[in-house]
Amino acid sequence: MFLNRLRKNKIKTIEIDSAIKVSNAIWIDVRCNREYNKGHYTKSKNIPLFSDIEFDHLGKVYKKYGKKKAIKIGYEFILKSKLNTLKQISNYKESKLFIYCARGGLRSRAFYYLLFENNYDSQIINNGYKAIRGSVFDSFYERKRIMLIGGYTGSNKTLIINQMSKNNINTINLEKLANHKGSAFGDLGIESQATQQQFENDLSYYWLRLKKNKTVFIESESRTIGKVVIPEQIWHQMNNSFYLRINMRIERRIENLISEYGNFSSEQLKIRLERISNKLGDKNYKIALKYIKNGDLVELCNLLLNNYYDKMYNYSVNKRKTKISELNVKDESIMEIISLITIFDNFKIKT
Repeated sequence: MFLNRLRKNKIKTIEIDSAIKVSNAIWIDVRCNREYNKGHYTKSKNIPLFSDIEFDHLGKVYKKYGKKKAIKIGYEFILKSKLNTLKQISNYKESKLFIYCARGGLRSRAFYYLLFENNYDSQIINNGYKAIRGSVFDSFYERKRIMLIGGYTGSNKTLIINQMSKNNINTINLEKLANHKGSAFGDLGIESQATQQQFENDLSYYWLRLKKNKTVFIESESRTIGKVVIPEQIWHQMNNSFYLRINMRIERRIENLISEYGNFSSEQLKIRLERISNKLGDKNYKIALKYIKNGDLVELCNLLLNNYYDKMYNYSVNKRKTKISELNVKDESIMEIISLITIFDNFKIKT
């Protein structure tokens, strides 16, 4: 019997704290698609032992007839899909593999045996995804020296963070991890947002891989980005970090916003505008709708900045307890702005 063979062969396992330090391993998530889509270890591959339908069926069998019956049917499902499973895993024949399911139980062991009998180098993550989630929350207690990059809407903060990352400077791009740009218009051009679990998993993954003893540059955000929430421990560090405000003239900010959002349809813009209609007020809302109808994006941006976004920013930034330093920008390029930021950071460290 399948399970008897599993018991006879010594199964190799690894603790999560050791596994996350291995840089060249391929992580295989053997849970069903639905579980994987809710949240998974960052960059792991989903090769489900059972389909969503099969997994649901096994749950019903287990509840009605017990464990032995569920295992028997599960074994039949595994045999039926064995060739397809081995085909999916064949690209990783020469790799070190870490396997996990929900808690490192039967699904992990069954998948491990498939690999074992085909001479793969694999280990099971002890306690599976449950251990991964525990490690995620533990990682957020790791202290970092943070510099928040703030400024009014349209100040190119995201573009600055993106370019810093390309320049191999320590950054965390929260909007990229959340798959949302953090405003009423922030979901334009985005098919779906990250789940809360996946946002946390990805944030932990990159948090642990930041260069030690180097400043981490993060764009200043509200705690809620779209539908996801920045974890408490990270939020606390952000609130107590150094804050650098990018001051940019409103004309340039409007140009930046039109460059980012100008290609979207009037209907798409109207849907997003409606989300802030109460805060804009009836008069400004109707004027904004008129600007959208006429394609007057300059006046639309000007109205939204002066009557909503700048007010929201001032309210938020005035609540900060830490000192705010300012970097005045005129016509400098993104690369020049980054150079000024790094000079500022080096000066701050020395003083």
